[in-house]
Amino acid sequence: CFSVKKVAIVEVVDRSGEVAEGTKSYIRNELTRAITKSSGYVGYSCSADNFEYVLLSEVAPLRKNTVLLTIKVVETSTGKIVASSSVTMSANLCNIRKACKEVVRKL
Repeated sequence: CFSVKKVAIVEVVDRSGEVAEGTKSYIRNELTRAITKSSGYVGYSCSADNFEYVLLSEVAPLRKNTVLLTIKVVETSTGKIVASSSVTMSANLCNIRKACKEVVRKL
């Protein structure tokens, strides 16, 4: 029997502090959209409380206007990573939606 994983999609982490808040918010929104449209997952843009899975995402600058986006689906009860993926992208709004679809498709 096939079950859908309900995934809490929490805020995007930027350890460098160099990625704009609006960009991180847009990435989170597009990850939520892409996860919800993918087979086997339903995304919720909220805290991880009361969810079996959480999607952790991190964005890191690589060079001017290029970032690495890494995502992991983690089972909250065990901490086990059940899926992970990454993609490099140009850090502009035109490319974010496409990159988020791509990184989710690779899960």
